[in-house]
Amino acid sequence: MATETDTCHRAKAVTTDDSDHSADPESTKPNNAHNSTTLSAGVAYPELDGTDLSLARKHPYVVGLTAIATRHEPHQPFGLAYVTDYTKYLKITAVIRPSCNRGAQVVVVNDDMVAKIYDPLFYDSCDDSVFGEDVVTKAHCDYSYEAAAYQELQKSPAAQELIPAFYGTWTIDIDTLKREGDQLCKYTRQVPVLLIEYVRGFTMTDLDPRMLNEQMRTSVVKKALEADSIIYDAGVNHGDMHPRNIVIVGFRSDLEDGAPKEAIIKVIDFNVAHVRFHPMNKDLEIERIIQKEREGWFPKLPSPLLRFYHSLDGFVWEGWCPNDDPDSDHEGSSLWLWNQFKDDDRYIPVIWDRTNPWKSPRYVELENTSHDNSNLGTKIDGNDDVKVHGEDGIDIEMGETEEGVWDDW
Repeated sequence: MATETDTCHRAKAVTTDDSDHSADPESTKPNNAHNSTTLSAGVAYPELDGTDLSLARKHPYVVGLTAIATRHEPHQPFGLAYVTDYTKYLKITAVIRPSCNRGAQVVVVNDDMVAKIYDPLFYDSCDDSVFGEDVVTKAHCDYSYEAAAYQELQKSPAAQELIPAFYGTWTIDIDTLKREGDQLCKYTRQVPVLLIEYVRGFTMTDLDPRMLNEQMRTSVVKKALEADSIIYDAGVNHGDMHPRNIVIVGFRSDLEDGAPKEAIIKVIDFNVAHVRFHPMNKDLEIERIIQKEREGWFPKLPSPLLRFYHSLDGFVWEGWCPNDDPDSDHEGSSLWLWNQFKDDDRYIPVIWDRTNPWKSPRYVELENTSHDNSNLGTKIDGNDDVKVHGEDGIDIEMGETEEGVWDDW
């Protein structure tokens, strides 16, 4: 957690503000066991000039002290025996999301990186109207979730193509003033920061989809749903696939007529994502069962037809795809989803009865009846019993086994 030091001074010629907030861009270093914050001999605030900085500190480590320990991973070793670049000079060159009570601060640093700053001082302590929220826990939770997701996705080249480049996790020293009685105290707090590539583009929320033709709108949404499947397959469940978290970088042009054809997108914001096979994942056993059931279809990806069936609300509300409407022959997002992915052999095949669109689609279950299960795959032959979809989503049985499906991931 953050290291903190403070110095208190008589508040004589001090403004009436209760606090101030500033950062020294040169005081950036990673969070590690060796980090400690010492009071600088130079005073950054004029109202503190000329005061005595050699104040006594109460030693807290005495018999009877109790504390709650939180597991912590130290940074890579550094010092005399190691060659490391454990500090990085950061200067804010643009602001993306500066605000109070909205979670992480998002800024551009050094013109080419985005810094997500998880400062609990600017989290909303009133999210829970009854009990309030532990903003320190919430900030560090967001930081840990996002860092774990980015670190896991570095193992997948396919996933890396769909997210900003990851430049690691750091801390910065932030000086904060707080009035305590007739004294003004300066606290130096270490605030966690995650650095990623500055992706230039517009989120889907920022764009009016009516400015794009239907082909381009469809390309954008399809790319977003495809990205979710690839990221999920790489071991991370994003958990918040919404237009605000999809950055449109551009469109690839058709080689023949030069018209925009395929969208190029990046997925951002992993603060609620979870690493599927992390040893501390509370649903680890379920994830293992799901993965085991997928083995027969490897390397096919989980289908967007199941992952987003009746779950395209954000895209529908913002006008990117049609709405489900039972009064219009069900010509809504479910049918749109089916038409986009039903024949895409990159994904595990799905059964769906389009005459009953409110009944969820289901995965085909492949059951190999031979004794040799070492070479299960997507090929269907005489040893395999499988239930597949017909042209209109109507069930067609092959083999003599009972229907088997996976209801969900």
